[in-house]
Amino acid sequence: MNHEKEYSKTAAAGCEVRRIKSLSTEGHFLPESALKEISRVPHTLMIVSARGEKSIIKGVQVAVGKAGRRYVADKITGTLYDPETSRSLSGARTLEGPAPEGYKLPPKGEAYRFGTQPITNSPKKRGRPQKQGTERNADGNVCGSSKHSAKINEDAVRAIRAHKPGSTCIYAITAKQAAQLFGISEKTVSEIRQRRTWGHVA
Repeated sequence: MNHEKEYSKTAAAGCEVRRIKSLSTEGHFLPESALKEISRVPHTLMIVSARGEKSIIKGVQVAVGKAGRRYVADKITGTLYDPETSRSLSGARTLEGPAPEGYKLPPKGEAYRFGTQPITNSPKKRGRPQKQGTERNADGNVCGSSKHSAKINEDAVRAIRAHKPGSTCIYAITAKQAAQLFGISEKTVSEIRQRRTWGHVA
């Protein structure tokens, strides 16, 4: 089959064809190296539809592999569209063709804007809202008795570090006594005294 001739229906008009070595190993879309390569290539705005709603992509012609199979590629996400069927290789999207001059998308919320977000293999992390009064260290992490796993509080830490009156090197209670009193291990007592933990407590 001559893909040069079959390409006319959905070709990104006026754009040069960029040759890409291979597709991503994770799916039918362009790998990150190819996206960087075509990032500055002139594109054509093209209409894409899904479930009756439309979006716009920046379409670029690409030829993949040694055989040079032609596709229309979204230069932002790397999604590929088969020029023969107009279907996306990685979803239920359909390429309708170049967007007419002055074409505008439907109001926000009524259109699938899948042509505007880069592909990523990991979900976006959404931070939880910070609670008021939560104690945090210099890095912004929850610390002290605000931490759900804390077995003691700031007052216990001060008692563990307290020295005998008139001494700067003898603790008021031994590590063993502190461990039994507060229900923690002697190793934890040692780490508190050496300020490896609870370092924010004066």
